[in-house]
Amino acid sequence: MPLYEIEHSIPLDKSQRHELAQAITHIHTRKFATPSLFVNIRFIDANSRHNYVAGKERAINRITAYVRAGGTRTTADFDELAQRVSETWDRVINKDGTRSKERQLNAVFVLGAITTGTENGFLLPR
Repeated sequence: MPLYEIEHSIPLDKSQRHELAQAITHIHTRKFATPSLFVNIRFIDANSRHNYVAGKERAINRITAYVRAGGTRTTADFDELAQRVSETWDRVINKDGTRSKERQLNAVFVLGAITTGTENGFLLPR
């Protein structure tokens, strides 16, 4: 169901990718009672893309979450999700104490964009 795209301009090693994926899966499954089987995470090397902010090309680190909106999910729930994902990035990527502009997470976007679909043979719940 949910799809998290992690675009990164800094290199992420396998252990960092694994730790981010595990932590984001944990956050999402606890926040929305979603089985972990349905949480999808994709890492995208943003160095092969051209990203612009304020009309200028920039190196970015950004997480976009495509989730189901509605039901009992509130704006506050999604705000908390974005904050916890951002904190997770900082904990995993800057665990050695190295904080630089290049390692900063520039944005977390949570988009209530999934209307319907199937996954692993199951129709998404309304």
